[in-house]
Amino acid sequence: MDFYSLSLWLPFLLILLPIHSILFLKQKNKDAVERPNLPPSPPKLPIIGHLHQLGKFPYRSLWRLSEKYGPVMLLHLGRVPTVVVSSAETAREVMKTHDLDCCNRAPQAGPKRLSYNLLDAVFVPYGEHWKEMRKIFVHELFSAKRVQSFGFVREEEVAHMINSISQAASGPVNLTEKLFSLTDTIVCRIAFGKSYEGREFDDGRFHELMVEAMAILASFSATDYFPLYGWIIDMLTGLHGRIEKSFHDFDGFYQRIIDEHLDPEREKPEHEDIIDVMLGLERNEFGANHLTKDNVKAILMKFELMGGQSSRERSWRQSSFRSSSSWSHNGYPQSPYAQQRETYAPEQQQYQYAPPSQNNYGVRAAEPQWNLERRYSRIADSYNTLEQVTEALAHAGLESSNLIVGIDFTKSNEWTGARSFNRRSLHHIGDRKNPYEEAISIIGKTLSAFDEDNLIPCFGFGDASTHDQDVFSFYPDERFCNGFEEVLRRYRQIVPDLRLSGPTSFAPIIEMGTTIVEQSGGQYHVLLIIADGQVTRSVDTEHGLLSPQEQKTVEAIVKASKFPLSIILVGVGDGPWDIMKEFDDNIPARAFDNFQFVNFTEIMSKNVDLSRKQTEFALAALMEIPSQYKATLELNIFGGQRGEAPERVPLPPPHYVSASFSSSKPSHSNSFQNSAPPFDGHDTAIGTAPPASSAFDNHVCPICLSNPKNMAFGCGHQKSVFRRHAATVDKIFNYVQFAGAQSKPE
Repeated sequence: MDFYSLSLWLPFLLILLPIHSILFLKQKNKDAVERPNLPPSPPKLPIIGHLHQLGKFPYRSLWRLSEKYGPVMLLHLGRVPTVVVSSAETAREVMKTHDLDCCNRAPQAGPKRLSYNLLDAVFVPYGEHWKEMRKIFVHELFSAKRVQSFGFVREEEVAHMINSISQAASGPVNLTEKLFSLTDTIVCRIAFGKSYEGREFDDGRFHELMVEAMAILASFSATDYFPLYGWIIDMLTGLHGRIEKSFHDFDGFYQRIIDEHLDPEREKPEHEDIIDVMLGLERNEFGANHLTKDNVKAILMKFELMGGQSSRERSWRQSSFRSSSSWSHNGYPQSPYAQQRETYAPEQQQYQYAPPSQNNYGVRAAEPQWNLERRYSRIADSYNTLEQVTEALAHAGLESSNLIVGIDFTKSNEWTGARSFNRRSLHHIGDRKNPYEEAISIIGKTLSAFDEDNLIPCFGFGDASTHDQDVFSFYPDERFCNGFEEVLRRYRQIVPDLRLSGPTSFAPIIEMGTTIVEQSGGQYHVLLIIADGQVTRSVDTEHGLLSPQEQKTVEAIVKASKFPLSIILVGVGDGPWDIMKEFDDNIPARAFDNFQFVNFTEIMSKNVDLSRKQTEFALAALMEIPSQYKATLELNIFGGQRGEAPERVPLPPPHYVSASFSSSKPSHSNSFQNSAPPFDGHDTAIGTAPPASSAFDNHVCPICLSNPKNMAFGCGHQKSVFRRHAATVDKIFNYVQFAGAQSKPE
């Protein structure tokens, strides 16, 4: 924005001085009755407020004012009160702690008109419409699959640019023009299915429209600063007419393109473009706020303008870097003013501030060590509410986190709640939440403030359809749940249709988590795994060695440490969990400590009030998250696609009409410990059993075929009672063998 343009319309303001004087006196009388506690403010002039103090370089002027009036000050830009923050601490308060209170932006004349009265996802205020539009962008327009489907466009256009440069090798080549053309052509082909070059866009007319629209967005509009009468000034200066002309030109152009896509005689394209996708959403009435033609045009407008604008901004920054003498040899801007504060003094090199550098993925690299130690430290354990835990995570440096949920549906869930859940299945659906629901609620509430889109991928594993090989998505179309509340609703819907099975392996869900991270472009995620048992250890596994499930789980955790992914394993039910604690501490060869085990039952069974127990569980599960987030920054694995993640594809949610465990009844046995756990040969762990023996050394668990003597991780089914009642277990196991031999596969 060029503030020298103020001189063009200041004479018009003098004409409106009498009107403004009346409004000023009226406002002054109102303020005299009730004066709010406002930040310090410099003296202002009538009508224009502090606009005259911004000058040619507003950032320098604001820096000078902050030196005098402090890091928080109030400016009046015309009739618009504006709070300016000038320190990292206050910026963090505004942009993180109070983000929801400050995230809205005031509507501006140019963007409002060009976005069809704020129907897009860029300038629209925060609210339900913004959430719906963001969901469309994340799930439909820019999902990982959609971006990959446009890969051929990028490859073809880059090859075309390289060929054009090769053909012009004997003469000078304007790379800036080539790169602009490349960006614009890719954007147009993805959006419209047509190339930017040639006669398809009226011999450069579309390029002229884009340049004019970007000039309008950067223009100084009086309406933005004088809402009541600024439109008069914009009409006199011609800005209003330019905005209307640009809007109608774009509207006619987009309508013509939409009509071409709706033409019934149009040949069906091999690849859908953005307009095809949005018109399909309009026909299917996607989302709560159904798309209209104006929504489609508004999204196209921002799609084109932001794509073209970003490339030109990058070029401007690069040219400024190369030509400006005010840039240091490190590429960071040098202030033209003397540094007087200690933290900015050149001689204090270890505390000198510099903008974060960029790594190979285009995101910030690790911050200075002193700053990381202070910000990304392990949080304390002296909090009483979940809200305090959330604030502690923010103050400890956690900036963003996306939640992934994985739920264990192995057979042992039917009896491992004997002591902790009144002998009911841990997946029992009733009036009160079961342990799985409680764990999801607590972690979801605590981390929801750090999740921008509030979309949670949810998967199940260990049931009869996945066993220890796959995971299934909560929805057939693989879409994510919108908030932890929808996770709970969907969980209750699918549980009655599932058939519990086994064995237990966490490798598939961990690999699914790394796949999600890779598809997100390397965003930081927290994988919450909730399970009732430990990794299955087969009787065939020799002493001192790992079972196949254990080996795959260890390998998956080690590989996951190369991604910005923290893994939290929450143990529900009766356990045992002693080996999982060793598992947490002794996994070798990881890039960073990315695994945390939490005993949910031990914490929630304490004799204290519910709020205190929930807080203690959230602390135990999340207290290491800031330090793990720090590790992803130090290792430069935050951001970008590494190309090393397994390409996991979840199965659809299974549906078994005969399933009935969700309404399981308590056991009628007088002593649960002396009773064998329920067993169903059809849905239990697979494998061939060795001959039964009454010797305990050769005894195996009838549920997952594990040997208690060679237990490294435990199976979650073994109890000391098996030694005292080996004969009973032998009989059960012999019966299982006989039933398995007599049964026929379905």
